[in-house]
Amino acid sequence: MKEITNHDRISAHLFRYNYIRTDIEFDAPFEITQDGIAMSIGVSRGHSNIILKRMEENNEIIIGFSSIKDSHRSAKRKVYFLSEFGKSLFKARVKELKESGTDVEDLIKGIDRYRLEDIRRITGDRMDDLGCMAVLQVKVRREDVPLESPLVPIVRQNYAVMKDSIRNTLLSEASPDEIRRWHSKAADWCMDHGAGIEERLQHLVYSFRDREAVRIVRNQRYLLIDNPDQRLSDALGTLALRYGRPDIIDTAARISLEVGDLEMADRLSSRLLRIDPPKGRGLRCELYLKRSQAEEALTLARYHYNGDVDTGLILGMCLLETSHFEDAVECLERTKGRMISEGCVFRLDELLMYEAEAQICMKEYDSASILIDAAVSFTRSQRRRVSLLALKDRLNSEHGVLLEGLQV
Repeated sequence: MKEITNHDRISAHLFRYNYIRTDIEFDAPFEITQDGIAMSIGVSRGHSNIILKRMEENNEIIIGFSSIKDSHRSAKRKVYFLSEFGKSLFKARVKELKESGTDVEDLIKGIDRYRLEDIRRITGDRMDDLGCMAVLQVKVRREDVPLESPLVPIVRQNYAVMKDSIRNTLLSEASPDEIRRWHSKAADWCMDHGAGIEERLQHLVYSFRDREAVRIVRNQRYLLIDNPDQRLSDALGTLALRYGRPDIIDTAARISLEVGDLEMADRLSSRLLRIDPPKGRGLRCELYLKRSQAEEALTLARYHYNGDVDTGLILGMCLLETSHFEDAVECLERTKGRMISEGCVFRLDELLMYEAEAQICMKEYDSASILIDAAVSFTRSQRRRVSLLALKDRLNSEHGVLLEGLQV
């Protein structure tokens, strides 16, 4: 098996841009300048210069001059292209590597694996820019990346991409203080570039900027609960256990329940039981339901019920899961009326879904259909929408079987 060299990587990189005319004079992509080539394959500028000079002497490349697209400098810069001879050499090299058993995918994608000290040497004082890229989980456009940041190949769709091997090396070997600093930089990047609050919130948590993170959780609680994912659950669980306020714990626990992280939900509800028993009991009921311990949930829900919206919804859920369908509908109807009269309709879509399910179990299909349609039009949660559409399919299936039986 033959080893892929940096000469091979430069040839592969330039081969990707063979659709550009070699006589271009304006708006050439930065990636075909010497700096762009060095960044894309993950070597220093000086190292790339040595390889490019050898390639020039061997007539493998053509050098032109062009202004650079989106550059603040008006002066033209050297740009590099593979010559026809260089292209033929590259194709022959790829064939040779394949025949030797080398995985040429790494040749096309660029660099493969570097030690942390290699990354530090190449990056110099731009290490924090690279670390910021490593912790970001959103797409980053080419123009939003500092031009000096190395080890971040640029793909044609105009997004900057870091290879997993580089990302994993950075995150596994960097110091805790570096990780905190990178997350802080990423949080600021999210603010400056309009990234979602969920992404920014996670970086605030991991950079220990708790005051800002708590402000977002309190102001955007419903939005966060309606759009949960595992990364958000992990971050909010960390914040809740560290910060210890009941409202933050409650929000984090609900998101953990939504994504099925029952271990975190258990830890958070146990903490909440000690500092706010009523809220803690409500979360324990929902945790029991997730664990298929419906009878235990119902026993606790009956004890917990005080006639308000939260306890009414939980009791209705438990009655449904224990097949007390008529009681579930009655409880959920009563809770729905209280929700509307109080003007607090958070989780109304969820309540309508549970009531519809109870109505299906009682073969009240027309009522169930109305409830499902209302919930679909009302919900802001994509997860809930998927569950509601699945319930609609179940309704149509059961109702269709019933109609066929009546016709017979």
